[in-house]
Amino acid sequence: MKITQTLKLNSAFKRSAHYALALLCAVAVTQPLASAEASTMPKAEVDRSSISIGIGPSVSIDGKIGPVTSLGGSLGLPFLVDGGSSGRYDIRLTHKFLQQNRFSLSGIFGVWGNVRFDEPSRSRYVGLELGLGMAYQFTPQLTGRLNLVPGFTFPFSPG
Repeated sequence: MKITQTLKLNSAFKRSAHYALALLCAVAVTQPLASAEASTMPKAEVDRSSISIGIGPSVSIDGKIGPVTSLGGSLGLPFLVDGGSSGRYDIRLTHKFLQQNRFSLSGIFGVWGNVRFDEPSRSRYVGLELGLGMAYQFTPQLTGRLNLVPGFTFPFSPG
């Protein structure tokens, strides 16, 4: 009897935690995006650890730390966006909420920063990122991704 009650409580707690995190992600995505800056392209499918290289140029590392959770980070010099006048980083936790056939939906939470090399006073050294990541595997070699992860700065941040 006690084991059954414990299992019911654990199941209810997990369900509540998933709903709370999903609500936080929804709120973050629906916030005004005027001050948001892109930081990274984490993997929503959380299927394995990986290293990715982007055309920014950028490098991203994701390590699987649980069956549906990964911890990752990225560094980039967005020449194509800023002409190389800034560098960006982020450290993030990705948790997969849904895996249905080839579609994945995950919540993404992390910290990010943007260092301006040309004008250090406009740098945003630390901020929070919170949102949703979606992935659809078209073929074993091709996965499409869409991340809605705005970066929020703190009121005391320069820039």
